[in-house]
Amino acid sequence: MSDEHARDARAVRPPTLLGGEALPGLTKTEPEDFRVEELPAYAPAGEGEHCFVHVEKRDLSTREAVRRLARALDVAPRDVGTAGQKDRRAITTQWMSFPGVDPADATARAADAGLGEGEAWLRVLDAARHPKKLKTGHLRGNRFVLRVRGVDAAREAEADRRLAELGTA
Repeated sequence: MSDEHARDARAVRPPTLLGGEALPGLTKTEPEDFRVEELPAYAPAGEGEHCFVHVEKRDLSTREAVRRLARALDVAPRDVGTAGQKDRRAITTQWMSFPGVDPADATARAADAGLGEGEAWLRVLDAARHPKKLKTGHLRGNRFVLRVRGVDAAREAEADRRLAELGTA
């Protein structure tokens, strides 16, 4: 590996929990191993021309989820708004906006289209009106849950102790 590639690899290495030492194990072997919850910047206003739709998706990119739901709601994908992209190999929740869609129709039409079936699915959790399209960056952040598989018991106990010290366990 060249010095430049080694430097790049160090630059993207994630922070570690155990004093600079990585926790050996497997991540994202199943979509259920990684969960991402989008934290919206604001709630839908309850009125307006756009329909904010809160979705949960499994093993779908945001782009594919938009494509599928837009087809079910008869909206062009380019007219759909999202606050950001979410991981494909995960179970994620996020908000999307669709112009001219009735909130009551969003849930029913998604269910009728069979979007909640199969290995890769999405379902509508909630829908409400809002006056403006959702734009990239309109979120407070994301909350993550990551499962690490295959960690030996001693290292797992050490990680649990460290998480408790950090107040995140």
